[in-house]
Amino acid sequence: MACSGTAPFGFLPGCGDHMTTIHISLINGRPSADDPSPELLEFTSARYIRLRFQRIRTLNADLMMFAHKDPREIDPIVTRRYYYSVKDISVGGMCICYGHARACPLDPATNKSRCECEHNTCGESCDRCCPGFHQKPWRAGTFLTKTECEACNCHGKAEECYYDENVARRNLSLNIHGKYIGGGVCINCTQNTAGINCETCIDGFFRPKGVSPNYPRPCQPCHCDPVGSLSEVCVKDEKYARRGLKPGSCHCKTGFGGLNCDHCVRGYSGYPDCQPCNCSGLGSANEDPCVGPCSCKENVEGEDCSRCKSGFFNLHKDNPKGCDECFCSGVSNRCQSSYWTYGNIQDMHGWYLTDISGRIQVVPQLDNPDSPQQISISNSEARRSLLNGYYWSAPPPYLGNKLPAVGGQLTFTISYDLEEEEEDTEKILQLMTILQGNMLRISTVYNEVNLDPTEEHIYQLPLKEELFTIHGTNLPVSRKDFMTVLANLERVLIQITYNLGMDAIFRLSSVNLESAVPYPTDRSIASAVEVCQCPPGYSGSSCENCKDHTSGPYCNECLPGFYGDPTRGTSEDCQPCSCPLNIPSNKCAEGYFGQPSIPGGSCQPCRCNDNLDFSIPGSCDSLSGSCLICKPGTTGRYCELCADGYFGDAVDAKNCQPCHCNTNGSFSELCDTRTGQCECRPNVQGRRCDECKVNVEGVHCDRCQPGKFGLDAKNPLGCSSCYCFGVTSQCSEAEGLIRKWVMLSDEQTILPLVDEGLQHTTTKGIAFQHPEIVAKMDEVRQDLHLEPFYWKLPEQFEGKKLMAYGGKLKYAIYFEARDETGFSTYKPQVIIRGGTPTHARIITRHMAAPLIGQLTRHEIEMTEKEWKYYGDDPRISRTVTREDFLDILYDIHYILIKATYGNVNCQHHTAGDFCERCALGYYGIVRGLPNDCQPCACPLISPSNNFSPSCVLEGLDDYRCTACPRGYEGQYCERCAPGYTGSPSSPGGSCQECECDPYGSLPVPCDAVTGLCTCRPGATGRKCDGCEHWHAREGTECVCTYTNLAAGSVGLAFMSVSVPTRLILPCLQ
Repeated sequence: MACSGTAPFGFLPGCGDHMTTIHISLINGRPSADDPSPELLEFTSARYIRLRFQRIRTLNADLMMFAHKDPREIDPIVTRRYYYSVKDISVGGMCICYGHARACPLDPATNKSRCECEHNTCGESCDRCCPGFHQKPWRAGTFLTKTECEACNCHGKAEECYYDENVARRNLSLNIHGKYIGGGVCINCTQNTAGINCETCIDGFFRPKGVSPNYPRPCQPCHCDPVGSLSEVCVKDEKYARRGLKPGSCHCKTGFGGLNCDHCVRGYSGYPDCQPCNCSGLGSANEDPCVGPCSCKENVEGEDCSRCKSGFFNLHKDNPKGCDECFCSGVSNRCQSSYWTYGNIQDMHGWYLTDISGRIQVVPQLDNPDSPQQISISNSEARRSLLNGYYWSAPPPYLGNKLPAVGGQLTFTISYDLEEEEEDTEKILQLMTILQGNMLRISTVYNEVNLDPTEEHIYQLPLKEELFTIHGTNLPVSRKDFMTVLANLERVLIQITYNLGMDAIFRLSSVNLESAVPYPTDRSIASAVEVCQCPPGYSGSSCENCKDHTSGPYCNECLPGFYGDPTRGTSEDCQPCSCPLNIPSNKCAEGYFGQPSIPGGSCQPCRCNDNLDFSIPGSCDSLSGSCLICKPGTTGRYCELCADGYFGDAVDAKNCQPCHCNTNGSFSELCDTRTGQCECRPNVQGRRCDECKVNVEGVHCDRCQPGKFGLDAKNPLGCSSCYCFGVTSQCSEAEGLIRKWVMLSDEQTILPLVDEGLQHTTTKGIAFQHPEIVAKMDEVRQDLHLEPFYWKLPEQFEGKKLMAYGGKLKYAIYFEARDETGFSTYKPQVIIRGGTPTHARIITRHMAAPLIGQLTRHEIEMTEKEWKYYGDDPRISRTVTREDFLDILYDIHYILIKATYGNVNCQHHTAGDFCERCALGYYGIVRGLPNDCQPCACPLISPSNNFSPSCVLEGLDDYRCTACPRGYEGQYCERCAPGYTGSPSSPGGSCQECECDPYGSLPVPCDAVTGLCTCRPGATGRKCDGCEHWHAREGTECVCTYTNLAAGSVGLAFMSVSVPTRLILPCLQ
């Protein structure tokens, strides 16, 4: 009989004289069982178990057990009659899969348990993200949090990517959810694409407008004429398009034009020379500027129509009148084009949603608060407050005087998402932009928006009056109205509701407004911006400002604080008032600064973060606003810092508090102004330096605790624990000892090279070239085959080396390479094995590998710091303990120093730094045999029928093709996908796209093998591109032509018959 019970670390139940099975769980019942803490994870990684039998339990089988509760009072004669025996001890463990696997079955091929990785993780321990899933960095999972590896958004053009923290910080990578979150960078983009997300094209290719990066072949070749274009590179996509150009447009030389720069523009003739005509192509109204006398446009003059009339400027070929009329705020008619260049206004802070009235505001969500490049709003959330449609409203940087923005562009990117379960609902095909200022509201409507979920659309709006209408009407906007709005732009509204789905999420990003600046930029000349010759009293490029202390719509009023008659037209017309402003006692109150005695002057609050000490007069300078006397504990120009001897946050939390550093334990009374950590003396710790280190005691923290020794300020614990092989816990620091070096002897001019597992050794190809030992790897590889190779130190470095604790291991390494281009730090630089025969351990030290052609010296401290457990040891993820390190030094078996670096010339279709995996296009498990890696047959091995460049092992001896091209599907790419036809499993066969006639066939895939299309009624043929008998093509349909059945009009006669007859018509309409 077998009994079962649970005994969590204590009382062990039994069943009389029968066998008892006891189960003890290391996890169940512990506080952090559902979400393991680091302490629990470390506890469960223990390798050694001790069972302690504390006392005999008689299971109440003797009367003495009832009489005595204390086991010590029981007569030993009774307990001697009982005994326990242990029949079997079984310990069950679990693989280290970092929370990314539910099972780790035994792999018969390797005889090791292997994690069945989930959450898009790979590796023996699921310790890295799988290829193509590096949008976010790998993280360990828990019972509560999966922390899945997220796929990179390469728009289907790349299979691999890597994580770039800098890209993530700058929010440059678009994830699969349409948000700029993460740092995935795609590698080896295909189909002539490029960019972080394979979203743009390589030089010489472009993505047409309206073509999504998700399209199978989004990039088309540029066709730039070599004679008329500046280079073979054209505008790659909408993001790179400048005004007047579109994706695919080539950059033309002067006189050349067209999409491909393959003909002369207006005003030039004689391709391929393209010489100027007699009449200007900009200002001439001639149908051909090269023929006949010059006829100028309305606002143009000159013999060749090359200059604007007085009162006009900006001669341009696209202007039907030739030149723009000077605006100059209505006070001048003399102006010219500026030579300024356009700059950028781009700020995603402060945007909000509102309706046309502007009375309600809804704050959107920042997709990434650390770098707000993109904002979003849920449609259902917005409609709770805004029922009748809503708009994005621009923040102050886009408002105010925007006359320098004339002729520039307003550019922004829009997109939206739908919930997975929601179907794509009605789309709004209009995009409206509204500008409002000076009691005028103008708008423009864009009628070509047709967005699919997650698709981005870049909208570019040139700021030209002819593109706008008075909002709510079809009335055109005059130049005066347009300039009046821009002179004081109060609102910029962008319509948001691109899709009416209630669960849609709308996004706005990269809003950029071009505005001219009087210094060079990388953008075009702002020739559409006027520079006026202003009359006295006016200033600004369009005379939009008053000067000489005047104000009003015509600068005919004096500013507050001034008096006089500004209509006289002199600079002295408005004089400062000499009223009570000049009284000395009339100054700003305490806590304010300014110059109220100056006309127009005022008093403003001192900007001192509310940390002024108002109990002391003059805490803020009344003229400059300088913060002179801050509250106790704060300091700085704006009282924005905690003073010396204080720590905390002076700006937000306003909690600067004294450091209270311990006088005896710290060097000074100062502490870190953020954390409050005082500067502690040796062997003292704590924020206030009022505690001894863990292993230290004494009033002055100047002696080790019992069982500890070696007081040292560099030791984070202060003292080290006594080792003593566990025999005693008392020890003291050795005295009278000095260190000496263990070195190679003069006779030891050759060291052997071994492989990592010490299975093979050789001295072939090794020579002594004073003072170095040199190995020629070409000769070494004739004996050793499994890299990397290691130098094995001689016997004087082995054996009992406890005295080496705290010393150093020094060596220098140098290597040269012919074909190798890099180095690998995957394998450790130093390996040490040691310990007792029954408790031998291997530890490793990883360091930066040496560079090619550079001598690198290493000095490794012989303490447990930075050493790791080797190989399959379950403690591989944590550092070596002091006890284990001393166990190894007690008897060192060998010391290995890495000798080989760089890439390896892998054989037998293997790859990797150490040829540890099959190369691309092969599958299998590398065991060291020539046939370990077999070619992928996707579905056949022959190149003409091998459609996937890669595959992965599936099961023990099967594989799955991982890169079937578009149109192929199946485990081995063995069949055609819907919409394609062919026989890819037959030699020479492939999958071709169905060629069904779009008008004659039904919208269903053709036959996957024969390619026959399903025809609409009346259509026929393999492609449904023909019409049946008695049918003919009318437009896009096959219609019946047998419609006139009147006697005599067709070749059918009806005879009188006495039997019932039936007439079968060829077709019916």
